[in-house]
Amino acid sequence: MQIKIHDSRSSHNIINEQRTSVDGHINQTNATLMGGAGLFGGGRELYKSSDPVMGEVNIEVSEILKKEGQEIKLDLQHGGSIFVHITQSIEPLSSSATTPLQTGYLNCHLRGLDLENIEKGLLGLGAIDPYFVLSKKYTDHINGITKWIPVYRSEHIPNIINPYWHPFSIDLETLCHNNTSKTLKISLWDYEKRGKNRWLGEVEVTVDWLQQCVTKGGNASRSEALSVYDDEQEEVGLIVILKADIISL
Repeated sequence: MQIKIHDSRSSHNIINEQRTSVDGHINQTNATLMGGAGLFGGGRELYKSSDPVMGEVNIEVSEILKKEGQEIKLDLQHGGSIFVHITQSIEPLSSSATTPLQTGYLNCHLRGLDLENIEKGLLGLGAIDPYFVLSKKYTDHINGITKWIPVYRSEHIPNIINPYWHPFSIDLETLCHNNTSKTLKISLWDYEKRGKNRWLGEVEVTVDWLQQCVTKGGNASRSEALSVYDDEQEEVGLIVILKADIISL
């Protein structure tokens, strides 16, 4: 397998079709990997020949699978390094699994409700700039390793405790390996223009649970909303599921 890192100079419109990774960086490595017809059969190029190569490396998938946690650091031929991590191969559905694999996309729309305002000052002015991160759970049962792998980050919305985030769409393979009962996590954060973003709290979900919790009482209904908790198990706000539709392929 060959991995190339490109400096995107002429493919911004194409790259922007891909989701933005956590911390605001375009997931360019994933975009380049996903563009090849050999991997996914789509034949869709996500870079142009005019985009210079920043680095490349050749690696056998079997070498990655031998590493603890199926993760390896690779030095690029032109300098720098990347980490490559494989998750799907060690988490197949067992033959006894009751949830069938499902292909397609999840179209989802979330809003926050009554989020804890950790930003207010002495006069009660100011509010948080909230965003959420959706992550999938990765467990290496052989080595006892558990990680949360971010798959989507929303935009942050300034000065608000009841945000409406943009609707988003994500393919089920990327989100949950087509297993709608796979454990996911929604984390809430307060964006900081200077300094580190501040974690507010989180809640574990599945695609199936998101669909069950779609609001039936309107966009401010609390009856089906998800409670978000901090490390002290104190509720820091609610997430209202406005939409969670699976579009089958």
